[in-house]
Amino acid sequence: MIRFNCHCTHEFLVPEDQAGALVQCPKCGRLNDVPTLSDLEHLEDGGIFKMDEKPKPPSKNMIPEATRAFSRDLRDDHGEEIDLRPSVDDILAAGTTEIPLELAGQELPGTPKYDPVTGELIESIDIKPSDKQTVDAKKIPVAKRAITYAAGDLSKRVTPGRILLNLFHPVNLVVMLFVILAHMLLQVVLAVVMAGIFFAAPLVIIFGGLLVSHYGVIIEEIGKGDLDELPRPLRDASFGSDLWAPFIRFNFSILACFWPIMLVIHMPGTAGTGLLAACVLFGFYFFPATLLTTLCAGSYLNLRPDRIIGVIRACGLGYWVSVIAFAIGGMVYLGSIGFVTFAFIHLFASGPIGDKMLALAGGSTTLLLGIYLMHFACWHLGLLTRVNADRFPWVLQRHVHSRRTDTLAQLEAARKAARHADLLRANRPDRDARISEIREAEKAKRAAQEAKPIWDRVAETRND
Repeated sequence: MIRFNCHCTHEFLVPEDQAGALVQCPKCGRLNDVPTLSDLEHLEDGGIFKMDEKPKPPSKNMIPEATRAFSRDLRDDHGEEIDLRPSVDDILAAGTTEIPLELAGQELPGTPKYDPVTGELIESIDIKPSDKQTVDAKKIPVAKRAITYAAGDLSKRVTPGRILLNLFHPVNLVVMLFVILAHMLLQVVLAVVMAGIFFAAPLVIIFGGLLVSHYGVIIEEIGKGDLDELPRPLRDASFGSDLWAPFIRFNFSILACFWPIMLVIHMPGTAGTGLLAACVLFGFYFFPATLLTTLCAGSYLNLRPDRIIGVIRACGLGYWVSVIAFAIGGMVYLGSIGFVTFAFIHLFASGPIGDKMLALAGGSTTLLLGIYLMHFACWHLGLLTRVNADRFPWVLQRHVHSRRTDTLAQLEAARKAARHADLLRANRPDRDARISEIREAEKAKRAAQEAKPIWDRVAETRND
């Protein structure tokens, strides 16, 4: 029962399940709140809450603290950021404790809860335990793989020699056939332009751009898309991602690596020839890493020289294969395009037709070899990206998790350390007893060993 007084000194006596409800005084007609069980010790006889006999004096720092708390500025007079959140020390000083594990399923003491509509006491309901038996996941039998014919292909490592063979697969040959057809149209347009019909010049740019975009798409699909064959020409035919972006990035890599040639190409003498050769070698050495970064890194911030060198270092010896492939394939490819163009134009000039057809056939064969080598170089560079992408010093590639240092993280760390200390303190008697048992067993074993005759111990030592 709950006993309390009204302001008019009328005494009420109500059951505990009416705690927190309203009761009207029959003497003065005032509505009184029935106190809860936790409020009874703080009530006086007149139903008024007790006050401290000596109220605490105001703090000396009350005005500075209030000024800091209600200021519109984000920083105080000392330039420090104003943070009104409680720190770890404040939370620990408040005496917060966690609910012990052994009380997890029990009703905790405290203020009772009542239904806001009916005013009835809300009591906890026992939940029937589940009848299902817990099964260890490790003991569940798992079926073995029934189809194993493709298991060997997954473990094969693609090497430069295997790329040369894979290019002869029917799917890859069909892709290169479309590239050959595009080159045939390009050669006709080039011949028309060189004959003086310049209105066909935009077609040269279009066909050339499509071919350059195709080579860029090969590196992207094999490097980032984990494709094990040549992608279809123009991929999805998207102007932004399949045509324009690979075209711009491929040409940007060429310009970034070979622009010094434009400065030294007109220099006369031996010095000019030596500088020209050095610029060509410089361009061929850095071109695969620059092309790989512009196509697959996703940000031009990764074109910083130290990051380009980091890409070369991460690729290892395989990078030299790409350098040699692009050097040989690029020279054969570009040289054969120019040779076939002049041979095709010379076909309409006067002279024996047999020599002209022979020159055109030889140039076309060289062009086929150049197309083959360019596909090999792009495929190999894409494989370098797939294998070594995790070791490239690129930025903006993935989210890097950082350890939290806010108040909640510090509080959780403090609580975890306290729980660990409690567990060690609780398990210490068992551990000490176990250590004592082990020591006693070792002493008994040594005593039994020493009690045996010397010849028995020698025989045991020989047997060991």
